[in-house]
Amino acid sequence: MAQVDFSLFGKVSGRCGNVIFSNYHGKTIMKAAPLHVNYPYSEKQNIQLEKFKLTQEYIRKLLPLFKAGWQEMAVGKTAVNAATSYLVKNVFTVEEGKVILDKTKVLHAKGTLFSVYDLKAKAVKSQKILYSWHDNSGNANAEAGDEFCCACSNLDNDKIVYAFSGNKREDESCLFSLPKDWKGSKVAVFGFFRNENELKVSDDQYLGTITLK
Repeated sequence: MAQVDFSLFGKVSGRCGNVIFSNYHGKTIMKAAPLHVNYPYSEKQNIQLEKFKLTQEYIRKLLPLFKAGWQEMAVGKTAVNAATSYLVKNVFTVEEGKVILDKTKVLHAKGTLFSVYDLKAKAVKSQKILYSWHDNSGNANAEAGDEFCCACSNLDNDKIVYAFSGNKREDESCLFSLPKDWKGSKVAVFGFFRNENELKVSDDQYLGTITLK
């Protein structure tokens, strides 16, 4: 970019060939016009772009959950960037050129907090999921006050819900209510813990696909 004195001819603006003229605070600015190169993307590049697009759409639906769940991995990057990198590399399949996000492979949280060995989930009446586990406070860095967090992805209608439940590790259970119109739907169920100061999380666990009652 260059400044040019066109005082003899007054103000100059517009484009002349590959040069663009503009005025800024009484000065005429000259810069090269941007190049437009229309190279078609390769099939591999298109697949990668689609993976990024689908990843961003998924994360956007659960943004607070991903920010909390991936903050430990945000070294030199944001939590969302860390999650995006993982998802793009690990949760997709390609069938006949179509990119498919496998929701059962999504990791909503990754961290160093000790989890539980026996986290389970089952459907109960009125579109609810009952999570249960045994309190293992005192093992490694596990504490009684660690909060249980969960996510449920409806595989039939592409909707997702999540919760920072308020239930603690010492409570040994959490009852999570899902939308009423999800009755009969197949739902991928996930859960993890985060500590009381919200700085550490356990790795997210996929607990299976459940049909709601």
